[in-house]
Amino acid sequence: MSRPNSRTVTPDGNDWTVEKPGASRASSRHDTQRDAIDAARGYLSNEGGGELKIKGENGRVRAQDTIPNGNDPRRSRG
Repeated sequence: MSRPNSRTVTPDGNDWTVEKPGASRASSRHDTQRDAIDAARGYLSNEGGGELKIKGENGRVRAQDTIPNGNDPRRSRG
């Protein structure tokens, strides 16, 4: 059984990062927490859903959410 897909939104100085556990670097960097959350939701939705953890400025998890898989009506490759 595989590990569930997940992303974490984390403060990093004046920026916010979207991180995937086990990755060597952040998936993306953003100026605002809202932009980082929106990006993380998009990544998870496109990858079949998963868990989103949102950390506050103090570095502690302040919210968690389960993202369902995306609804892409186009089923062809490419």
